[in-house]
Amino acid sequence: MTPPTASDRSAFGKANPHALATILEASETRRIISATDIYDIAGVKLWAGNQPVSTSLQRKLLDRELRQPLETSLVAEDGVSAASLALAFEELLGGGSALLPLLQPHAQRLASLIKGLTLHPVAQLLLTAAQTARPEHYAHAVAAMALNGALMAAGGGDDAAVRLALLCGLLHDVGEMYIGPEHGEAEADRDLDFASYQQLVVHPHVGSLLLAQLTNYPADVARAVAEHHERLDQSGYPNAVTGGRCPRRAVCGR
Repeated sequence: MTPPTASDRSAFGKANPHALATILEASETRRIISATDIYDIAGVKLWAGNQPVSTSLQRKLLDRELRQPLETSLVAEDGVSAASLALAFEELLGGGSALLPLLQPHAQRLASLIKGLTLHPVAQLLLTAAQTARPEHYAHAVAAMALNGALMAAGGGDDAAVRLALLCGLLHDVGEMYIGPEHGEAEADRDLDFASYQQLVVHPHVGSLLLAQLTNYPADVARAVAEHHERLDQSGYPNAVTGGRCPRRAVCGR
């Protein structure tokens, strides 16, 4: 994967308006709080620690450079957990999904491994926001998690490899929260104008940066997210990598 540039390193220095709007929408029904005091880069305190977020935070963050990325300063106290992911997997199995023939042979093993997944607070925050404000995105993440895990299990992967595949599937579209919802993959089936296409193709890179810079997940997770839309015929994005460079264990994207 290409090393981050200076602009990449500052990508989370300001609150992304689309991600923030989604988090704030979720905060209307979920308890999302500031885990620490939030300061701008000049040391001005913008929000006190241990306080629920609200639309007032959005006004305070407008165009402000932050000392720490906002994503690392917020916690979803009643958010997505390994247990709720396991429940979502059970609902997927019972919902008549077209994926059932692939999932059922490995269902018991996958259910057990999902219950043991470790959710980094940043990933948990964004998944909670998606579950509440963009439920179709969350459902897609759960389905991709299950499919990716099943494919790795079918390929003979050990528990560690299957667990990693589950995480890659779950988080593969995390970067979509950083683009306008009108530009997301749900809109990709229609003809996109150039501006919308530019927005869409950046989400694997944004998701990869987020996981690499703000979480402690293995580098393979960030790489899988970065390359989940690459294709063997070099028609993928964002880098149109050649077949020889496509990752062997790439996450199964849309």
